[in-house]
Parts: sequence; structure tokens; C-alpha cells
Amino acid sequence: MTISGNQVNAVIRTYLKNARNRLTNANTSPGNPQGTFTLAMSEDSKKILYERISKVVVEKIRTQMTRATETLIPNNVKSVKGV
Repeated sequence: MTISGNQVNAVIRTYLKNARNRLTNANTSPGNPQGTFTLAMSEDSKKILYERISKVVVEKIRTQMTRATETLIPNNVKSVKGV
């Protein structure tokens, strides 16, 4: 039996639609009328999460600064002589 790409896409689309509906229904349940939820995290978990986020942010900033520096100072310009 062969399963076509269209069938796979249809299954994935249906799954995502149902998952969105479940999430929407869970957020607007009678016990939670405003559509908000709370998450309890231990202090260690918060620390780990903040460390991971900070690593990603620092790496993005480094990448952007490197790109900005490369556009301001081309690689073929090593030094300015006679100035």
C-alpha cells in the first residue's frame, strides 16, 4: 500500500487543527474564563531556562555585531597606510 504526499499532508493538517482546537478549548474552559494559564516552575528550572535564553541572545548579538563589522570594514582592507 502506498501513501501519497497529499494523504500525509491531510493527516498533518487535521492533527494540527484538532490540536489547536484542544488548546483553545483548554484555555477558555469554565474554570479559566480569560484564556490564561499559569505555569509552576522550580527556581532551578527558571535558572536553567534563563541561562539557555541568555546563551541564544548573546550568540545572536555576536552574529549581528560580526556582520555589522564586516560591512563597515571589508576583509580586503587590513590597514590604512599613510594616515
